[in-house]
Amino acid sequence: MAASFTELVARIPKSKRDDKLLVVLAVHCLAGGEGGVVTAQAVREHLGLHLGKDAPKNVLVTLGRAAPYVEPAKGETGGRRWRLTRSGTAFLEQRLGVILLVQPEIRPLDFKDLHPAVQRAAGDLLRDSHYDEAVGRAAKALNLMVRQKTGRTRDDGVGMMHQVFNIKQTDGARLHLNDLADQTKIDEQEGVRFLMAGMQAAVANVDKHAKLGVDGPEQAMELLAMLSLLARVIERCRVVS
Repeated sequence: MAASFTELVARIPKSKRDDKLLVVLAVHCLAGGEGGVVTAQAVREHLGLHLGKDAPKNVLVTLGRAAPYVEPAKGETGGRRWRLTRSGTAFLEQRLGVILLVQPEIRPLDFKDLHPAVQRAAGDLLRDSHYDEAVGRAAKALNLMVRQKTGRTRDDGVGMMHQVFNIKQTDGARLHLNDLADQTKIDEQEGVRFLMAGMQAAVANVDKHAKLGVDGPEQAMELLAMLSLLARVIERCRVVS
């Protein structure tokens, strides 16, 4: 488990707690290590909470003087958000005498990361805040990908997904994610079949007859990310006659 700010600062004698060290340490603890981003305001409040009157007086100025240990987040101006650098980690480890547990960077998913078919179907609608329509249109695009890859000219909904992703022979072409060589691979294929059928039932079918009830951009992105994942699964599948 990563040590807290209080545990780490306790390792430093008060006579050696300079402002630069305290600010860099606060960025490390708040941002979760290298790559994470934290606001100057959050650093100021964190230091005030833990150090009281001993907290640095001008955090923003100190952040600016703490290079190369911290730096403004990419694209930031005015010092609003800051990140710890690799040099900052080495600086803290040298001053604290410990190896810090550095958390890997977790980058937020962006719309541009989604499958191109989902982007094309949903992009304009999502930008115009038509969240239901954006998700519904992306589900239709996924359905079309299945039909185009298998040569089907008709949308048969849930039944079609069960047929197309079935491990057993059915009428028409099927899509297999693997060679079904063992039980684990069979389970994977069956899981894909139920995911695709569930998407059809819970998203595409509902969209045909009612409002999906997607009430904001966050929920829309979650659903679009699911559809994007399924679109990439379809791409990986091979056609089985």
